[in-house]
Amino acid sequence: MRKNLFLIYILLCLTLFSGDARRVKLDINGEVLIYSVFNGEHYIGTQEGILRYGKDGNFLNRIGKKGEGPGELKFFTFFGFVNSRVIISNANKINIFELDGKLVEEKPNPLKMEKVIMLTADLLLGQERDMIPDKNRLVVDITQQVVIYDLKNKRKIPLFTSRYSIPQGFQFAAVEPLVQARFCEKNKRIYVSDPGSGYFFRIFDLGGKPVHDIIREGTKPVPIEEDFRNDFFTVIFSDPRFKDKSFMEEMKKKIYFPKNFPAFHSFNLDEDGNILVRTFKHNGDKEIFDCLSPDGKWIEAATVQGRTFDVTTAERYYGFSKREIWRIRLDEVGDYFLERSTLEFPQKNDAIK
Repeated sequence: MRKNLFLIYILLCLTLFSGDARRVKLDINGEVLIYSVFNGEHYIGTQEGILRYGKDGNFLNRIGKKGEGPGELKFFTFFGFVNSRVIISNANKINIFELDGKLVEEKPNPLKMEKVIMLTADLLLGQERDMIPDKNRLVVDITQQVVIYDLKNKRKIPLFTSRYSIPQGFQFAAVEPLVQARFCEKNKRIYVSDPGSGYFFRIFDLGGKPVHDIIREGTKPVPIEEDFRNDFFTVIFSDPRFKDKSFMEEMKKKIYFPKNFPAFHSFNLDEDGNILVRTFKHNGDKEIFDCLSPDGKWIEAATVQGRTFDVTTAERYYGFSKREIWRIRLDEVGDYFLERSTLEFPQKNDAIK
């Protein structure tokens, strides 16, 4: 089941981008796994390591590499930033690098979680997702949890747990609420989202104490329409490994489509802690994002030219910095491009539906 689910995650990366945003071609071999913006620079994770690009898209250096030696990882699942250093992790170990690629420290991952970043020298933030079928294999429960780990006292502090069940008769969900945990180094706050429970965020301090909840009442659900289903299967079955039509038909029966999308797709923080929420709404060929202040106060909805088809991961293709959105695009011949868009705030007479 995990292998099939991973395959679905990898395949759901069709990008339908249009517009006149700034565009820089990237020299990347292999697949982009994770993308992030830090202090205006671009960090692109591949299985061969992290590629660092400058503000103008010029290549600067590589950080880490694939392997089993010092500073190397056989694979990595996440990276983040603290104290102007890059923290790369998988379930087994954590590597800390300077931005220029110099290894600072390598340590075991005591949480054994796939997504781990350092909050301070003594605190880790971990996030994990697990799929557990019931004993009769009728219902699949997806559990997502977020914890803080105190390295000095070897103590785990649970922050958040979310559970989502795929109905009987299905093995996978086409659209699954994505719990995210992000850290703002400037205000020392941890932001955790749970779109499966509605338009909901919880903000914690470094001690794991809840500071504030962000709840937006009255947001209308966005229905999942037939066009989305068709695009979904087009992406999955475009892979040459899906040649057996009978297998394809069986797979279709195992994928659950809820009536509506979750309350939102994902969120990002900029350097100041402003929150950019990617919704499932659109206005023509523009995506709609919600802009919130660091304490969760509503600022305004904004649009960005171009729409992308990517419902599986929040880290793969876009970053947020100083009110600009940067996105990674894969074109028809397999070349990657870095594209910049500017948040467009509507005039008072513009209607966004």
